[in-house]
Amino acid sequence: RIERFGEKYFTIRNNGEKDIECTVSLDFTKLKIAKKISAKELVVGQNIKVDKNKVLITIPSQRTRVIEIFYK
Repeated sequence: RIERFGEKYFTIRNNGEKDIECTVSLDFTKLKIAKKISAKELVVGQNIKVDKNKVLITIPSQRTRVIEIFYK
């Protein structure tokens, strides 16, 4: 489950029993993003791999991660 808060914050929830590898594709046109981005997970404070418009993250079982998008 993914929710967006404002223009630069997202939460991703894993309600499953196993950790999951997640790729979130951002629609730059709808989000009005014209620049490259970077991302950071705020719960554990780690940088997240970004490939063009895709954010790649592992979400542990029964956990939520909070992502902040930075515009370069």
